[in-house]
Amino acid sequence: PITVTETSDTSDSLTESNPSSAVSTPIPTRQPVSPSSEAGLVLNSDTFVNLAQALDDSKGDIDSKLFLYLTPDYQWIPSSVYRYDDFFESVRIMASEGVAGKRLYIGEDVEDGHIFGLVNMAAFLAQSMKETIQYDACDENSWDLIGGKYPLSNACGQLGQSYQDY
Repeated sequence: PITVTETSDTSDSLTESNPSSAVSTPIPTRQPVSPSSEAGLVLNSDTFVNLAQALDDSKGDIDSKLFLYLTPDYQWIPSSVYRYDDFFESVRIMASEGVAGKRLYIGEDVEDGHIFGLVNMAAFLAQSMKETIQYDACDENSWDLIGGKYPLSNACGQLGQSYQDY
């Protein structure tokens, strides 16, 4: 299980080196979904179950071979921003709940129909790689320069990132 570890002293640092002086707090889980609800029907469909299994079977490769970013030294290394667990949670939410009445296309209700959904995700990830993952950046990039610098107004505000670092 994922836990947040807090030190027993007054600092804001996290510790794993001295577990006896730390308190582990589980990260909250999501609300349960009724199997008979519209979201539950999607999540329990053969299409979603097969898609989820195919993605989960590739979890390690997704983190170590797909979610990579290019360092200033031209080395491709695993992203610190984009990780499989967050990606899959987003897939789960967008397939079952969506936003503004739109849902993630996960495939067809036919034999091997989830493969269509995987192709859809491959296209989405290719676009995401082009725009954000390769920079280990958020998705709200604005490259407007003012006086040769990127102004604070460009910042997406996610994960304490700085445009000056790109």
